[in-house]
Amino acid sequence: MRIALVRHGQTDWNAAQRVQGATDVPLNDTGRIQAKEAADRLREEDDLWEGAVASPLERARVTAEIIADDLGLPMLGTYDDLAERQYGVVEGLNVFEAREQYSVNGEWEGPGVELFEDLQERALRAIDLAATEHPIDGLLIVAHGTLIRSVVDLLTGERTQSIPNAASVRLEGEPGRWSVTAGIVPADA
Repeated sequence: MRIALVRHGQTDWNAAQRVQGATDVPLNDTGRIQAKEAADRLREEDDLWEGAVASPLERARVTAEIIADDLGLPMLGTYDDLAERQYGVVEGLNVFEAREQYSVNGEWEGPGVELFEDLQERALRAIDLAATEHPIDGLLIVAHGTLIRSVVDLLTGERTQSIPNAASVRLEGEPGRWSVTAGIVPADA
């Protein structure tokens, strides 16, 4: 099975470099354009995509709907465990302010901040569940930057840099046995 993990398009909070996390911020006009561009890139690939699922947060769900509509794919549902990392007190802060106040050795810490390891476990559980419930050859999963990065970090054993809006990472395998097969496709590629 092939999976494309696609990050949602841009929001106003992305543009302002504010930490979003579980806060449900909608796509902006740029984000909608990025979703269409992501669909164009996915269409140009040799892989056949057969369906899409998403995080329930509006920015990911709408990105998935735009891509699915553009590619003529069914939307197969949303999965709560695909939601972005919960950042607690950090949500809404400018990234630079947040780093000064809540970053310890490059990791966010503070009340309500979900542990990175817990995010990894939750993200992999959601991918496995989506793949089990939709046993198709090519599944698009639209989610969030930190969630996607957490999966890539776990599978590769390396620390991944930020995932750009509407970029994607490819996985192959089966539930419980995934490998990263292609890197990030930048939104402006």
